[in-house]
Amino acid sequence: MRIRWTPAAAADLEHISNYLKDRHPPYRRPTIRKLYEAIRSLKESPPVAVSDARTEPESFCSLPCPISPCTA
Repeated sequence: MRIRWTPAAAADLEHISNYLKDRHPPYRRPTIRKLYEAIRSLKESPPVAVSDARTEPESFCSLPCPISPCTA
């Protein structure tokens, strides 16, 4: 299974990161890492009702995560 980030999902992750950077800096890295790893875990064991990628809207992008867990 391939994980594809929608522009909205990437923006949400970035907003979470920015919020934590401004308000709770010590929690930023572990929180973003945990979120990113949870999303990556879908690749290994996807939910039962995984839809076929060919039926997904074209607005989905296949870019890598916009925030690297190493730099978050």
